[in-house]
Amino acid sequence: MDLPKSGARGFFEILMPGVFLLLNLLGTFGLLMATLADEPQQKAAREFLIDPAYALALILSLGYLLGVVLRLFRTQRLDDWSGWFIGLAKPELRGESFITEPFFYNGWMRKKCKERFDPSVGQFYERYWAKRDTRNAFKNTSFFNLCKALINKADPNSAREAFAAEAMSRFVAGSCYALWFALLLALVDTVVVCIFISRHLTLLPLAMALVYLLLIVRILGEFRYLRCSEVDAVFGACYANRQYLQAHFSDDPTSVSASEKRAARKRILETVWNISAERGDECPSVDLDTLVAGIRKSCTDSPFLSSLYFAGADVDHSYFLKNDAIAVGLSVLPEDAEKAGHPKRHPHQVEVVFVLQGSLRLCLGKKAGGRSRVLTRGDHHVIEKGVRHWITPHEDDRAVFVFVKTNPAEEPRIEDG
Repeated sequence: MDLPKSGARGFFEILMPGVFLLLNLLGTFGLLMATLADEPQQKAAREFLIDPAYALALILSLGYLLGVVLRLFRTQRLDDWSGWFIGLAKPELRGESFITEPFFYNGWMRKKCKERFDPSVGQFYERYWAKRDTRNAFKNTSFFNLCKALINKADPNSAREAFAAEAMSRFVAGSCYALWFALLLALVDTVVVCIFISRHLTLLPLAMALVYLLLIVRILGEFRYLRCSEVDAVFGACYANRQYLQAHFSDDPTSVSASEKRAARKRILETVWNISAERGDECPSVDLDTLVAGIRKSCTDSPFLSSLYFAGADVDHSYFLKNDAIAVGLSVLPEDAEKAGHPKRHPHQVEVVFVLQGSLRLCLGKKAGGRSRVLTRGDHHVIEKGVRHWITPHEDDRAVFVFVKTNPAEEPRIEDG
């Protein structure tokens, strides 16, 4: 049994706010009965409520039902109100990203990762989280829930922490909505007491209403911070299980999934192998021209196929050599120009570029004042760790090059130039 799901979600999120609201309803009901009902009706109500079996059944059934109704009020609404209230109460925070941005507060998370953690944390965030920000909190929640589901499968211990943080947010949200209704009931009680009992006794329900109002204000002033803690817990669990997460997420959230990419690359190799085998050679093998032609043809519909890895830390297809020591890949130009031409550096990797066909331009250093070198067939260049570089076609030449990288599993693998 998963305690955060069955225990916290059932008891804290639903039953407790529901029972709190039920007690306030019963208080208002009892007050109305005392002022408007006759003696036989009051006696029947008292006998019903003081019976332990009836009372327990009422709390468990109606209390849980009210909790479910409160749960239907979206947590995101309260989060929006909390952000507005914090900005109103603390003008100096109005420009902060965690106030102005929707859940999961992309700019705040990016700044936090950059300023407080190791660069590998920020790199992971940029590659797998930041690009999922749709500027719509409800859509962002779908990605957030997917992360929790994957964590739950990969690491139940981390999942308990994430679900505990979620349960606390849901509990506080349900309690806040229950307090709103309880505040209205307390005001109703005040009117009933003032009209039917005594004006002097209105101080009691008014005091209850004031307490409820203060609790609501307190929750509004803190709920956004609680949600930030929930984001922290889920992101931390994702980073702790990043190897598992990276197998399910693409660097580009607008592209096809990682599993679809692996399947597409597998199809290329199988197609090229079948073409080579049909030649009837005693020892069939894949020749470079056939492979390159297959890659270029596939790039028309699937641009991500412009480069093909054969070894490295992340498995790209069924014929892949998975290892943490070296990565080997093949790239074609101009099809791969957009990705290869993006300035980048490898903090922990030495990269060697071998030109197999055509020619290309390898640029090193800064864009302004940097140096470049034209590599033709048979040439190679060693790019040391941390050197900023990018590759572009040379005079629109169709080129093919092999790249070899060391330490492909060490994070951060790539940093923007």
